[in-house]
Amino acid sequence: MVDKGEYIRPLGNMEILMAIGGMYGSWNTTQTLWLQSKHPIIPADVQNALQEVMDKTLILQVCVVWRRMRLWFKQIKELRLDFKVDDSDVMSIIHQQLHQPYNMKKGPLWRARLVPIQKQSSSDPHRSALTISVHHCITDGYTNMKICRNILEVLNASLTGRIQELLESPVFPAATDTLMTIGDWGFRIKNVLKHFYEKIIKDFSREIYFDGALSQPCTKIAHTKFLRENFTVEETRKLLQHCKENGVKLNSCILATANLALLETVQQRVNYRVDETRIISCTSIDMRRYFSMEMKQATGCHISFDENDMLITTKSSNNMENFWSLVNTFQKNLDENLNDNLFSIRIARTFRYASILLSVNYELTRRGWKNKICNHFFCTNMGNLRSTLPPKYNGPIEVTDLLRSGSGEFSGNLFTLVYHTFDERFMVSMDYFTNKLTEEDASKFFSLWTQHIRNIAHYGTAQEPT
Repeated sequence: MVDKGEYIRPLGNMEILMAIGGMYGSWNTTQTLWLQSKHPIIPADVQNALQEVMDKTLILQVCVVWRRMRLWFKQIKELRLDFKVDDSDVMSIIHQQLHQPYNMKKGPLWRARLVPIQKQSSSDPHRSALTISVHHCITDGYTNMKICRNILEVLNASLTGRIQELLESPVFPAATDTLMTIGDWGFRIKNVLKHFYEKIIKDFSREIYFDGALSQPCTKIAHTKFLRENFTVEETRKLLQHCKENGVKLNSCILATANLALLETVQQRVNYRVDETRIISCTSIDMRRYFSMEMKQATGCHISFDENDMLITTKSSNNMENFWSLVNTFQKNLDENLNDNLFSIRIARTFRYASILLSVNYELTRRGWKNKICNHFFCTNMGNLRSTLPPKYNGPIEVTDLLRSGSGEFSGNLFTLVYHTFDERFMVSMDYFTNKLTEEDASKFFSLWTQHIRNIAHYGTAQEPT
């Protein structure tokens, strides 16, 4: 047990990167649950569940302070629950939460908003949306899911007269930083110098925007906006079946379709022929896969990423064989990086230096100048949430829909793609940043991407047969 106001530990490399973003008011995550019940959803019941989860989850009780030239997690002296009931539109609440800065020095670094939804008729069930916002320096996809599941279990238990015992979850060590070996130092130094020169000093943005095919905004206003789409149960079943038949994981399939959609967006923006282009994408990696058994369920921010630098060609989607060959290439690259090259481990200690890019882009945006960009997009995939965040909890309140989102206005990518399977439905969303990508280009890409996914479900390939 940590005493109030006590220093806990220094931040790890990824946590430092996220915390620096927090100082600029960015890298806020939101997870919105659409709740449904036969009985009214009482705000006091929700508040009690939130309080109990906070009391047992120590990472929700910290702030971030400077100590001896390092950033440290510190126990909040006067812990309070930031919970409100808001009657505004749900999407407006999410947007507001994405852009509301945290007081990193005082905390708390999370908050919750309950949005009652008006019933259309007396026979309709009671509905509300619960938005859980947590700063990225203390959370990741897994932790957000665990927090939400604990809230729902405690809430439903209390409404049915049961007691849901929660084990206390401590502030776990930054275990990812311990995985790197002495032999990885050469890779670390080379990677830092290469990225600093190519992505910050050189004008790499020209390549990212395909020599002007996509417009690079110049604006002093930096917002995160999102687009979303849910696929039907039947479309999801067919999509998974096609992936299984071709011996690949859904993640690789979705990553391939995103690359093809970006190429086609470029092709539709120019009046000359573009048959191929270089696309750099990154995939978020849950580093718990490399942790010891006692750390497998660690809460906090324990992620790294994998990088794909690929030449994407038009012929990759002109028939079924070529498309699945592309998907297999992505699958092979991911498997090699996870199991052989261990890219996500080797790059982990460079994240603190990546915070330089955040500072540069913050200043560029403040002046209304173009940002420095180092890759096209990020992907975050939570897989099938059947066991991680199920829709029902042995009680009256169940979850009918889910939206994950995160701000990243000063990072080095144009947008982030978010996807998972919830209640047998595949769900995708796109977080894009107005200081890096225009609304027109974002909408065009998202339309092409989701159509490719739907085509795979119906036809077994990205392009609809002619």
